Amino acid sequence: MKKQFLLMLFVVMCSATYSQSNWTTITSENFEGTFPSTSWSAMYNSGYTNAYWGKVNNVSHTGSYSAWCAAAGTNGISPTLGYYPDNTNSWLVYGPFDLSDALAARLSFYLKYSTEPTNDYFYYGVSIDNGSYYGNYLTGTSNTWTKYIFNLADSSTYLGNLCGQKNIRIAFNFKSNGTYNHYSGAYIDDIILEKYSPMNLKLIDLETIGQNWNWKLDDGSNGTCSLEANPSPTGINKSMKCLYYDEPYSMYCTMSPCIGDEIYTDNIGDLTLTSDNCKIKLMVFKSLISNIRVRLYNKNLQYYFEKIVSNTSTYKWEELTFDFTDNIGSIFDRFSIFPDSRSNSTTSYCYIDNISFNSFSTGLNDISTSRNVSIDPNPVSDNFHIIGLEGTIKVVITDLSGKVLIQKQVSSNENISVNSLTKGMYLISLSNNGVTYQKKLIKK
Repeated sequence: MKKQFLLMLFVVMCSATYSQSNWTTITSENFEGTFPSTSWSAMYNSGYTNAYWGKVNNVSHTGSYSAWCAAAGTNGISPTLGYYPDNTNSWLVYGPFDLSDALAARLSFYLKYSTEPTNDYFYYGVSIDNGSYYGNYLTGTSNTWTKYIFNLADSSTYLGNLCGQKNIRIAFNFKSNGTYNHYSGAYIDDIILEKYSPMNLKLIDLETIGQNWNWKLDDGSNGTCSLEANPSPTGINKSMKCLYYDEPYSMYCTMSPCIGDEIYTDNIGDLTLTSDNCKIKLMVFKSLISNIRVRLYNKNLQYYFEKIVSNTSTYKWEELTFDFTDNIGSIFDRFSIFPDSRSNSTTSYCYIDNISFNSFSTGLNDISTSRNVSIDPNPVSDNFHIIGLEGTIKVVITDLSGKVLIQKQVSSNENISVNSLTKGMYLISLSNNGVTYQKKLIKK
């Protein structure tokens, strides 16, 4: 099985600082049991020596076993000989795996290696097409076990942030040339692949969650769907990005009512409808008043649940609620929106943003025109204060999964520190005199 690699831009670090309680292990391998285990494959490239990664017990980081770069195959040898074969091109691959519900992901492993400098190397990388891998290589000698962390959510890398993607694979590769291979090769041990997923997906805001998802348009026309700038970043929706959809109905819509095009994503992961997430909310900014359909498909698209709601205004953001209470207990893995279901045949457009799977509003509560409630500054670097409220204010700041990060009571105009927060978007709830206001807070 031929694999290729590209020595590109991945950073050997993981900057995520999410709570450890929501990190889950996708796979771990310490080579103490049967190997290759489930979803692991060991192989070599055709045209090279038939030797590839195998389990050995002469060197290990923990326990009794590790994997060595050329221990298996018809030309595999024992590492106790002290060197690896000429013309080795061996691979150890795991996958595919799914990060569609992840906010962060990382691969960690321990490595000990000795190679002919420059000519031979150890390589680790990631692929989304089961062919081309992107990552880092190491050459020379490191005679001590060293831990490496590979951040799969680094948006600056060649493949970008892999959170939201499916069918991902990781690989370890060892390659040697045909001369002077009198080095001990590469040992690997204690591999852990893990992801950070919120306990319940709360908010797809298309800026911190959903912006890297594959949003597809299934249509019978030439409508378009893309991630665009917010056409009116005021009022209940001050975010920067949203989904944009337009439809030239006058040319293509012939049936009545016209259901219209379908925007969908399979990156939602497997979600179970519960009493906490069954009332789905989303914001729309539409040029026409018409019905909007939300569909939730099960695996293999065998059936779906559908709710229909109409917007009531045009050219401004409006939040709509789709109540799936009757479907509690069902599992779905495709989220779908039909933005424009109507009888007439007029060209229209629609912006979609802030898809919520919980009981809180995705926007702001109605605020009296005589009272201007705001957070200053927002975005914030260190401290902010609240303008427009008097007396004692209860402040609750959560991440987008709903986890409470800061909770305190303050007085009006009192400075509130956010130094404990990392850069990103958060939800802030302000309770004062029996009224609760909800806003977005951006830490820069």
